[in-house]
Amino acid sequence: MTKTELVLNYHKEGKTVLEIVEITKFRPSSVRGIINRNGFKSNKPSPGNSLDHKFQEFILGSMLGDGSLATDNRFAVAHCLSQEDYIKYKHSFFNGYGLAGKLSYIKTFNDRYKSGFTEERRFKSLATDKMVGMRIFYYPKGKKTVPSEEFLFEFLSPLAISIWYQDDGNVSNYGLQLNTQSFS
Repeated sequence: MTKTELVLNYHKEGKTVLEIVEITKFRPSSVRGIINRNGFKSNKPSPGNSLDHKFQEFILGSMLGDGSLATDNRFAVAHCLSQEDYIKYKHSFFNGYGLAGKLSYIKTFNDRYKSGFTEERRFKSLATDKMVGMRIFYYPKGKKTVPSEEFLFEFLSPLAISIWYQDDGNVSNYGLQLNTQSFS
């Protein structure tokens, strides 16, 4: 039986994407792709696949740090090779929601760097209608902005702060520092 036939058989039995992934060990993006390419929709939403409070905290921490939302409403993540474990953690986090795109390696040549190049790992989240409003929220006038105080009070959690620190923080003589220079 082919991969496609296997996925479609489980889909016909009423299994969700996450249930099929658990049984087959295929990537969530592969399972969703097979279902969508064959003209089907997911059977029912899985509770583990909704963009919950923890997901919002993670996105906030990333957006205060190095994260960005592309105009196609996909979340973009890139880190240098010395942060490879960290980007793998982020990729795994998105994969838990069935939203992790392909993790790739990029080598960019540029004379500004002492070595003449920089190396990084990056991925974009998969497109989902669940993230459509996020681009407008974080880029209301086309420029990344800090959300309202009410939003910060609700979602600026230890998780959000740790993501923000790992993206845009450092150790200084006085302790830990969050780089907020580009925010008002």
